[in-house]
Amino acid sequence: MSRLEDAVRDTEGGVALELEVQPGARSEGFPAGFNPWRRRIQARVKAAPQDGEANEALTGLVAAFFEVPRAQVTVAHGGASRQKTVVVRGVAWRDALTRLQEGLKVLQ
Repeated sequence: MSRLEDAVRDTEGGVALELEVQPGARSEGFPAGFNPWRRRIQARVKAAPQDGEANEALTGLVAAFFEVPRAQVTVAHGGASRQKTVVVRGVAWRDALTRLQEGLKVLQ
C-alpha cells in the first residue's frame, strides 16, 4: 500500500504534489483524501473543467492551505487532466508532509 510520502516530492525551491482533482464538485476541499492506489492526494473544486477555471480554483485552494501567495502555486503537469502535478514554491518537503498529514487526519 502506498503512503502519503509517495505523493509529495522535494523539488528546487519547494515541493511537487501529485493530485487527483474532482472538478464540478458540490463542495471544495484540499486535501480531500488520499488515493493509495494512484498515490495521489485528492482535491475537490466547484469550478467546471473549462477555460482553466478548475486549475485556477485548485491553485487558490492549495495556496490557502499552505498559507503562501497564489503566485507560488502552479500546475506543472496535467493541466487538462484530473491527475495533476502541482508545485508549491517556498514550502519545505517536511513541512508540506506534516501539514498534509494533519489535514488528512481531520478528515478521518
